[in-house]
Amino acid sequence: MAAKARRQQIAPFFSRQNILTLQSMIAEKVDLLYEKLSNTTVGGTQCAVVDIGSAIKSMAMDAIMSVCLGESLNTLGDPSFCHPVLKFMEQSLPLLWVFKHIPIIRVMMLGIPDGVNEKLGGHGILLLKKVQGPGLC
Repeated sequence: MAAKARRQQIAPFFSRQNILTLQSMIAEKVDLLYEKLSNTTVGGTQCAVVDIGSAIKSMAMDAIMSVCLGESLNTLGDPSFCHPVLKFMEQSLPLLWVFKHIPIIRVMMLGIPDGVNEKLGGHGILLLKKVQGPGLC
């Protein structure tokens, strides 16, 4: 019964029209990545080394944030594909278990004022606050 209710709630997101919209948005991100990778030149010679894993993570992050939040973080805009949010995501992955099993830690981290987070370079915490929304922490 609960599965049917969940299916009814998310079904509109998988309509043909929404899938076509998502497909074009993802294609834009792939095209942007292709453009960035094809423009890795120094002095007219293609010789720049690119971490393709980070490039794909940047593209995926931009696509996911565009779908989920309605705006891109422009992680593809970072020339070395090392946007601070991507670094935060990789560094904070081990904290996932801490957040899950000791929720007070998450509440304390989300309670730090935005100005302090910016000074400390906590771009990821600001993103987490945005994803969580008001009143959910």
